[in-house]
Amino acid sequence: MKLLTQVRQGSGLRLLECLRLRMQDLDLWRHRIVVRGGKGDRGRITVMPVLFEDPLRRHLAAVRRCYPRDIAWPRWGPTVP
Repeated sequence: MKLLTQVRQGSGLRLLECLRLRMQDLDLWRHRIVVRGGKGDRGRITVMPVLFEDPLRRHLAAVRRCYPRDIAWPRWGPTVP
């Protein structure tokens, strides 16, 4: 939650824009964020502060590790015999 708030304030994103971000919207090499369908359903590009590059890389690495496990889990949880 702290990282979300820091990125939001540092890059000037609106709350829903920040919540709708996907991994493909983050360009860590060019330090920019692609906002799709923002206010007025218009896309834009905003800056991403260099300060958040390392925390975002660590977060994305953690998400990549959890993703296969999350996909393999049954949608409604384990079935009880």
